[in-house]
Amino acid sequence: MDLKARDSYASMMAEIGPASRLQQRLARQARRRNRQKSEGKRLRITVGHTDSGKPGRKGAYENWLASRRLLKDDNKVYSTDPRNMKGGNFHLAFVAEGPKEFSFSNRLVTPSLFKISVPRHFENPLKNGLVFVLDDFSEIGMLNNWDGCDRKRYDTYVTRRELMTTTDPTMLLEIDEQRAIYHKAVQSRLILDGLCGIVASYAADKTILQSPVAYFDMTERKEQTPTFKVDFPRAGKVIVVKMISADKKEGRPSKTIDVRHIAFYE
Repeated sequence: MDLKARDSYASMMAEIGPASRLQQRLARQARRRNRQKSEGKRLRITVGHTDSGKPGRKGAYENWLASRRLLKDDNKVYSTDPRNMKGGNFHLAFVAEGPKEFSFSNRLVTPSLFKISVPRHFENPLKNGLVFVLDDFSEIGMLNNWDGCDRKRYDTYVTRRELMTTTDPTMLLEIDEQRAIYHKAVQSRLILDGLCGIVASYAADKTILQSPVAYFDMTERKEQTPTFKVDFPRAGKVIVVKMISADKKEGRPSKTIDVRHIAFYE
C-alpha cells in the first residue's frame, strides 16, 4: 500500500469512528456464527490413505502431502501424480484426526455436509465424484464397482435405495442390527443357538453400507466452494472421496485431477 492510499485509509477509518468499527466487527462475528450454525461442526480429519500419488512412493508421505494440500483452506492445490496410470477414479480416504496433527484416531465420524473447492483456472480441475462412509480401509477395494459413475447412474441407485425402505428395510441397517434381526428370525425355527448365529452372519450383507452416500458434480455449481448434502448419513471410521474424472480442457487429454480444498461437517 503506497503512502497516499494509506493516508486515505486512515482518514476513512477516523471518519467511521470506534463505534461504527465495533458494529462492523460484531456484524462479521454474527455472520460467521450463523454460517457455522448452518454448516454444523467441521470434522477434524486427516488423510489416511490415497491411491493418487506417485507409484512406489511411501504411503505415509502421500497421506501427509494430501493432508497438507487439501485440508487447509488456502491457495495450495493437490494434484494427482501424472505418472499414476489410473488416470481417474482415485480414492482419498479420510479418518478422524488424533491428538497430534496428521495422527489417526478410531473415533466414528458422521458427515452430513461437505465442501469442495477446485482450481478452475487449472487444466484438469476435479469434475465429479462420490462420497462413501466405510467401517475400515479394507473396504476401499469394493468401491471399484463404482468406477465411472455419473449422475444418471447415481440417481437410479438413489431411487432403488429409497424403494428398499419398504421392500427390504433390514438391508439398510448396520451390520450388527441385521445380524440381530436374522438371528431372532432363525431362532424361532432352530434349536441350536450357535447355528442361528452362523446363519445370521451369512444373511447379513454390507453391500448397501459400502455404497455411496453422496454424489457431486462441480460443473453443476457456480460457487467457488459449493456445499453438498450427504444423502444417506451414517457413522463410520473412514470417509472416502472417489475422484472420478477431471473437467478436461477442450482438445487436451487429462493427466491429473486437481482439487484445492475438501471439508466435512457433522
